[in-house]
This record gives sequence, C-alpha cells and structure tokens, in this order.
Amino acid sequence: MCSKQPNSDPLNYFRWLFSSDRLGLTGAIPTEIALLSSLHSFGVPKNALFGTIPRELFHLKNLTYINLNLNGLNGTIPSELGGLSKDLNTVWIAYNELTGTIPSEMGSLTALTTLDFQVNDFTGTIPTEFGRLTDLVYLQLYGNSLTGTIPSEFRFLSTLRSLNIAGTNMTGNLDVICDDVEKFTRLISLVTDCSMDPPEVDCSCCTMCCDESGSTCIQYDL
Repeated sequence: MCSKQPNSDPLNYFRWLFSSDRLGLTGAIPTEIALLSSLHSFGVPKNALFGTIPRELFHLKNLTYINLNLNGLNGTIPSELGGLSKDLNTVWIAYNELTGTIPSEMGSLTALTTLDFQVNDFTGTIPTEFGRLTDLVYLQLYGNSLTGTIPSEFRFLSTLRSLNIAGTNMTGNLDVICDDVEKFTRLISLVTDCSMDPPEVDCSCCTMCCDESGSTCIQYDL
C-alpha cells in the first residue's frame, strides 16, 4: 500500500510505502528507490527480499520509519544510515543475515526511539556514540556476534523501556544502569548474558539473565 500527495513529478507523490508478507515480495530492493524523494515511511517486513541494502535507500532524507524485518537481506549496513533525517524515529532490520559492524554514524540519529537489529550476525562493538540516542525506548541487539565491553555511555539512555543484548559475546557491566535505577523509571525489560558463573555481564537489576547463547534464560523481577 502507498499514499501520495499532488506533485509535478509522479515519483514524488509517494509519502509512505508498506508491504507485508501477504504480497510475498521477492528479489532485491531496487536502487531506484532513491527516486521516491518524498518517502517518509518504508516498510517491507516478512517478505522474501534478499541481497544487500542499497545505499540509495539512505539517500531518502525524509525517512522517519524503516522496517526491513524478517527478510533474507545480507551484507553490511551502509554508514549513510547515520546521515538520514534527524526525525528518523524507528529502524527495524531484525531477523536478516546482515554482517559487519554497526555504523558509529548512527549516533547522529538523535530522534530514534526504536532500534531493532536482533538476530543478524553483526560483529565488532556497540558504538559508544549510542550514548547520544537519549530518546531510545526500545533497543534490541540480541543474537549477534558482538564483542567488546558494554559502553558506559548506556547510563545516558534513561528513556529505555526495553534493552536486550543477550546471545552476544559482550562483556562488562550493566550496573551503570542498575546503580542509577531511579533515573531509569520507564525500564521494564533488561536482558543480557548474566546467568553463568562468573557472568559475562554483571547486572544486578536484569529482568532476565541468559547463558552465552541467549537460549536459556532465568526470569527475575526488576
């Protein structure tokens, strides 16, 4: 489905484009998507799309919403994602086959409230620039091959309601959140790999502690 507004160029009519699994889209996202210069929302979840995410998608400077969940997309996330509109608030690219590192440029997307990269194969560290995303409510990085320590900059994300970094190779300490839990008044779900002895991640206020695979977890009350 799509919506449009009057414009001299027909390709500039489209403000949003959404297709769920009922249409069964296959193939690659065409580079010509860049011609839809007025597009605000792009959602194609639960289809059979494959190939890389074209850089041209991130030339659409009016985007506020992206949903590519549950496809077969591979390759890396172009750094151009960080150059999108400062009004971009939602990025869902979970359950794909993406690799490489998470672009540090995403720290510029300060209006983000939802970021879901879970169940891909991202490597490297969580960028410290994520500490700038102070409107984040929902951050899901579960089921990736991330390494390194958890950024202490997470202490700035006081609007979080849900954070899941289980099933990764991260180490460190989430007590940067737990030690200031009164500031994190909206937090209802905090999940990481903290069930081992010793734990990969120290977390005294997690709602769920998982093993290193993220597949076996123990529920706690926050």
